[in-house]
Amino acid sequence: MTSVYATPTDLADRLSPPYAIPAGYDEDDLLLKASEVIEDHTQGRAEWLWNNDEWQDGGSTADARASVTRATVDQVEFWVEVGPEHDVSGLRGSLVGGRLQVHPVAGTLAPRAERTLRLAGLYWLGTAVG
Repeated sequence: MTSVYATPTDLADRLSPPYAIPAGYDEDDLLLKASEVIEDHTQGRAEWLWNNDEWQDGGSTADARASVTRATVDQVEFWVEVGPEHDVSGLRGSLVGGRLQVHPVAGTLAPRAERTLRLAGLYWLGTAVG
């Protein structure tokens, strides 16, 4: 089971001013689902960080954990903007057959979350860990 990488307080502190969690949405549930997305895109690195205080070389994992928290909140903010259905339905784009029509649709991972994870060295780019 994936840990939850951010709290409602983290969400309130980082959420950009024009955004608010829509009525009817449960912040804890959104944070859990966002944590699952972050876990998937880090291929286990986020969960490992959450359960370890030191890297194998003895360095602190605190900065990397803070990046995971920021990315988790960024993911929720993305859903507030584009809607969580983009993750649920897995939409990447659309295509209509007759008289070709292509409509770009938001991806699964929030661009800010991807950037945060990539800069922290946590974004999975197709290489094995360990």
